[in-house]
Amino acid sequence: MKQLQEVLRRSCGAKDVEALRVALEVARKARVSDEHVRAAAELLSGLELKMQPLALTDIPREEMQRLQTARSRQEIIEILMKCMGLSLTDGFQAEVLAEFHYHNFGFCQKHGLVCEQTSAFLSIMHQLHTRCIASETVDLPQAHALFEELMARHSRHLPPFSVEVFSRSEALLLKDFVHRSFFRHYKMYAFAYKHRVDFEIHTEDERVVPPLPVSAGLHKSFEVVDLKSDPDLQEMLLEADLDELSAGAAAIGAAAIAGTGGGGPGASGGMVRDADGSTNSPLARRGGHLSKDRHGGGPVVTAGSSPDSKHKAEVEAALDEAMRVHLGDMDARLAELPA
Repeated sequence: MKQLQEVLRRSCGAKDVEALRVALEVARKARVSDEHVRAAAELLSGLELKMQPLALTDIPREEMQRLQTARSRQEIIEILMKCMGLSLTDGFQAEVLAEFHYHNFGFCQKHGLVCEQTSAFLSIMHQLHTRCIASETVDLPQAHALFEELMARHSRHLPPFSVEVFSRSEALLLKDFVHRSFFRHYKMYAFAYKHRVDFEIHTEDERVVPPLPVSAGLHKSFEVVDLKSDPDLQEMLLEADLDELSAGAAAIGAAAIAGTGGGGPGASGGMVRDADGSTNSPLARRGGHLSKDRHGGGPVVTAGSSPDSKHKAEVEAALDEAMRVHLGDMDARLAELPA
């Protein structure tokens, strides 16, 4: 039990895996309860998982064969993203990491590495990027040390501490490539995961004049077939008729004052006529006519063939009274004019 506790206090690397395994076997033979050895068993499981070779772990053999037979860049990136658990919905960081794995795979293909070697190198670079940049930020010397440890585990045959996946020359070739690519742009990769937003810019469109309203469409159902059947339109038409009658009466009065008894220009017997002799007043167009007041006064506007209505009769009477007051006796005034 003391040996097991001593191993637990100092277990931190590959060299302690074998010592921890032996201590657990001794504890089981001594019939130590599982509660006392549970922590040691969990630690041993984690160390074995951490120390095992990375070949064909992230990218299994079947996927490696698909990668080696792929003919397009897009197909290779899709397979790599699927194996590494990446998605374009994760943003530009996933795109950067996909390009990172694509160039690492291309280097392995260029130098003719086999499936196990290519899979191991891609997993080494994936673990290096995850532990140094994605999960936590470490400085460049610590990242170098982690990379050397990972390469040492795969470049010499010393079970259970390491397995020779790469030969010495292949390990040197891969190390040189990583130093020229990943470590040379280490700050750039770190910035992609540690960027921050200092300010935001928003634009607003200010118009000098308000925008034009959108025109409404017309529909056949909006059409009014009979204007006189609408009460509101009847009132509007009646007001228009009264305005036209008032304008016609004023024109008749002015022509009567300026005309002569013998039929001067523009007037004939108190009626306004056109060049062809026809009356051109609004009242005449409505079928009305002018006549002298029965008491010798001015011309009186009478209704013609237009429909009788009480309202129109009152309006015409008011117009007659107004013309009588303002024009007076037209015959007497015309008689005073020189012949």
